[in-house]
Amino acid sequence: MPSSHAMPELELPNQDVKYALVGYAQEMYKYTLDLWLAAKKRTPQHADGHASSDDDSDESESTLNTPPVPTVPSISASA
Repeated sequence: MPSSHAMPELELPNQDVKYALVGYAQEMYKYTLDLWLAAKKRTPQHADGHASSDDDSDESESTLNTPPVPTVPSISASA
């Protein structure tokens, strides 16, 4: 009997957490998609005439890694 009471009590918070996580995941997906599309738009301009499959992954990595570079030294400098 006690275990059957514990189960319904756990289900309600799990549903709330589930809906919260779904909403958060949707926001993060949209944000990530926007970033990816922005990087995708920039990549072909620089990678014109190059093989899209190889350069695409390399270009997107270097494009994504370029903006954080100034942030990393300032963090290490303060630390």
